[in-house]
Amino acid sequence: MKRRFPGVEIVSTQKSIDHMATQLMPEFRSFWHDLFPGQIDEESFQILAKPLEDNKFTLEGHTFEAIDVGHSDTDETTFLHVPTLKMVVTGDIVYNDVHMWMAESPSQSQRDAWVQSLYKVASYQPEIVIGSHHRPGGVDGAFNIEASKQYIKTFSTLAQASESAEELYNKVLGAYPNRIGRLVLWLGCQAVSSAKNRLNPRDEL
Repeated sequence: MKRRFPGVEIVSTQKSIDHMATQLMPEFRSFWHDLFPGQIDEESFQILAKPLEDNKFTLEGHTFEAIDVGHSDTDETTFLHVPTLKMVVTGDIVYNDVHMWMAESPSQSQRDAWVQSLYKVASYQPEIVIGSHHRPGGVDGAFNIEASKQYIKTFSTLAQASESAEELYNKVLGAYPNRIGRLVLWLGCQAVSSAKNRLNPRDEL
């Protein structure tokens, strides 16, 4: 973005900025380089966002308000609400026909929190819903909110009934054979399986 729009100011909510800082540690840099080989230069890790005053900014006469929702596919996520356009730009909260990133939501409580974040997005009654994980050509409709909620709930049900990452992966593919992003699904299934194996038998996922 800095290269494409020289002089642009990068802003975010303070909660998101605090979470971004956790991704600058060497272990996370290594993770992202492994996941996106050759696509992230070291300079990108030096770009720091500034706190957004009043969590609002104006663009082309429209007010964009940043709304903190907490956990979705990671911690401390936000979305942008544009009342005049009846639009929300949801980042990684709402997915558009793409397998959802469960690697950071291996527990039931985290997935429940994500569903609550989706309810918060829906409470603004948007008509245009733009997600960052998006099937090419997918429609940016409000139905993607409900579809995302249903995916998480289905994933949770299948996770409870699966004994391994491979079993969960195959069951989710059976439920959603046409969604794209199967690597994302596999990494999520591995995370859920690992979390289940670490739990005390008397604990609940």
